[in-house]
Amino acid sequence: MRVQDYELMKADGHSTKDFVDMIHSDGLRLAGRRDDMRQRAVVYHHLYILSQGNFVFPLIAAHGALWARWYLVAAHFAARILSLIDVTSALTRKERFQQYKNYVNAFKDINRSVMVETYTVFHASRLFGAKTLTDCGMSAELIEQMMACHAATAAGKRLPDRELRQFYEDYFRWEQVKVVGPIVDEALAAFQWHLMRWFCLRPWVWFSYFRFGNSMNFRNFSDAEERTQKGLIAFDRAAKVGWEKIEANLRLNPFFPREVSLDPNVYFVDLHAQA
Repeated sequence: MRVQDYELMKADGHSTKDFVDMIHSDGLRLAGRRDDMRQRAVVYHHLYILSQGNFVFPLIAAHGALWARWYLVAAHFAARILSLIDVTSALTRKERFQQYKNYVNAFKDINRSVMVETYTVFHASRLFGAKTLTDCGMSAELIEQMMACHAATAAGKRLPDRELRQFYEDYFRWEQVKVVGPIVDEALAAFQWHLMRWFCLRPWVWFSYFRFGNSMNFRNFSDAEERTQKGLIAFDRAAKVGWEKIEANLRLNPFFPREVSLDPNVYFVDLHAQA
C-alpha cells in the first residue's frame, strides 16, 4: 500500500477504528522481522519526510536503528568469547549465551515495537485528528504537539527547534513508559548471566553524525531518565549540525538500504518487494 492510498480509503468511509487497525497492521508488516533494523530505518525516514521535518523523533530513531545494526554484531562476537572464558558464572556456556540472546531479542523487540507505534500514531492522527490519540495514554500537551506538527506540515511551515525539542522530549518520554521501559525491565529481570548483563547495561552509542570519539556512554541502560537524557543529547547534536545535513547523513550511512526509493509514495511497495 502507498501513502496516497490512505487518503483514498479514508474517503471511502471506513470507520476510524477499522482504519487505525489497518494502519497498525501495515506498521507491523513494514517493521519486518526482529533483525530488519535497516528496513525500520527506511520507514522512520519516510515518516520524517512526510512530516516535512516537523517530526524529528523518527529521523533520530532511524540513526539509532542503524547504530544498533552494527553494534549488536560486535556485541554478538564479544558475548561468544565471554561465554567461553567467564569462570564466575554457574551457568553453562550454552545457558550464558542463550540468556544474552534472549536479552538482545528483547532489545530488537523494542526497536520494532517503537517503530510500529510511531507509524500508527503518526498516520492515524494525521488522517483522523486528536481523537485517535486519546486512548494511547498521551498527555494533553503531547497530543497538542502532534497536532501542531500536522498543522505545520499542512501549512508548509517548519516548527522552530525549541518546539521541535519539546515535542521530541515529550514523545520520547511517552515511548519510554508505553513500550521501552516495560520490555527492558522484564528482560533484565530474566538476565542472570551477570558479567554480560553488566556490559549490556553500559552500551556505548555512536550515531553516524557524532564526532569521532564522541560517543554516548551509558552508566545504567535500565534507568529511564538516563535513556531520556541521552536521547536529548542526540537531539541537541543533530540540531547543532542542522537537520538537512542529518537527513543527508542518514542516506549516506553504509547500512541505509540503497535500493529503496526516497519517494514516500512508493516506500511501501519497495519494502514489500525486498521481503
